[in-house]
Amino acid sequence: MEPALLSAISAIHAAPARAVIAVTGGASQAVGWLVAVPGASQTVLEAVLPYSQRAFDQYVDATWHAQAQVQQAQLIVQARGEDGRAEGSAEEGWGAGGEEGKGGVDGSQKQQARQYVSRAAAQQLAFASYSRALTLAPIAQPVVGIGCTCALVSSAPKRGAHRCHIAARSQGMLWEYSLHLSKEALRSRQQEDDMASRLVIRALAASMGLPAVAGGVAVGEGRGDGAEEAAAVVGRGEQIREVLEGRVPYAVFAAPSWASRWGAAGEGRRVVLCGSFNPLHQGHTDLMAAALREVPGGVPCYEMAAWNADKGAIPVDEVERRVDQFTAHGHMVVVTRLPLFASKASLFHHSTFVIGYDTAVRLLDPKYYGNSHESMMGVLHGIARTGCDFLVAGRLVGSTFQSSDSLVVPEFLRVLFRVIPESSFRADISSTQIRAQHAAHAAAAAATDAAS
Repeated sequence: MEPALLSAISAIHAAPARAVIAVTGGASQAVGWLVAVPGASQTVLEAVLPYSQRAFDQYVDATWHAQAQVQQAQLIVQARGEDGRAEGSAEEGWGAGGEEGKGGVDGSQKQQARQYVSRAAAQQLAFASYSRALTLAPIAQPVVGIGCTCALVSSAPKRGAHRCHIAARSQGMLWEYSLHLSKEALRSRQQEDDMASRLVIRALAASMGLPAVAGGVAVGEGRGDGAEEAAAVVGRGEQIREVLEGRVPYAVFAAPSWASRWGAAGEGRRVVLCGSFNPLHQGHTDLMAAALREVPGGVPCYEMAAWNADKGAIPVDEVERRVDQFTAHGHMVVVTRLPLFASKASLFHHSTFVIGYDTAVRLLDPKYYGNSHESMMGVLHGIARTGCDFLVAGRLVGSTFQSSDSLVVPEFLRVLFRVIPESSFRADISSTQIRAQHAAHAAAAAATDAAS
């Protein structure tokens, strides 16, 4: 491997982001180069070669299946009506996750004949790879998805142009590269594949925030070849819509200072405080601080479920407003559409969930599992198999503070539930109280204005 290419790949491996790479029709050398340089496990989550049309369809259509499930659930919500909340949820209170209810691919494209070597096809591969990367990397780890589709020299001369299209997708950006190769250059298949592979490395470097490295990757274009590249921002509202529509499992929003922390955070155990955060208040941040004292080296993650099975989705602008609460104070929040801990655990594998006393009581009560002790144990054992556990804090319930010290946990489940002692955390406040206070102040102000 030439020194310049080796240097570029080494820089990629030193970056904090990880990638899923999908190539078809060519550019397979890029994967070989990446894994041939030490440190590949720091970059490559998965590499796939969906070479047949059916393999391509199945790979990119995985996001369609997820979106269809979301749409079906939304129809159920509409059928129930706004007041159709199921009686007794085992996952409310501290850690409830949600109180209300493009960088991707437009649904209308599915009805059209798919062009397998095109910009749209590369975007579809990249988006599917990005969504897949989110499920494979540690939660909130920066990830990118790479999609490349090529039509190169083959045993039978091609009537169309020799070309490749590459897209790279991160949460907030989409990069596109196209390379049209002159047939008059009379290159071999390996030579064209080499050029396409180099362009994949360039796209990967750019998507990992290494523009100088990307610019230093020579592709080798010559007379008659044509190259294009472009980049577009994926807005925050679109990122949230992708979550709400089930096209991606989550989106992370953090202050810029978080970018420099990933080297240290790395594989640290995530400490996850779930809620609707309407509003975020001192009790939440104090609880997170107490939880981090119980999990040395833990990475703080607030999680907001912006969708639930009874009330549907929180409006995008409201989600953005709540996200602003975190980013303005240097915190990180993960937006999902997962209201239940069984689903959260599958995504936040090897994490510790911070919950309140009342939520823990419901998790340990068969009444909330259809009065089935067997169902309760199945859910809790499933959570344990993901490597997750719970930290239980006291919580103000009505006018009474319920201490975690009084929680009764069966002996065989104590490995799954630990407590934060009242001496370490107590907050006699809740979001409900704060909203009531704000409403009272607003009503009083309105009455004063009317009187004057």
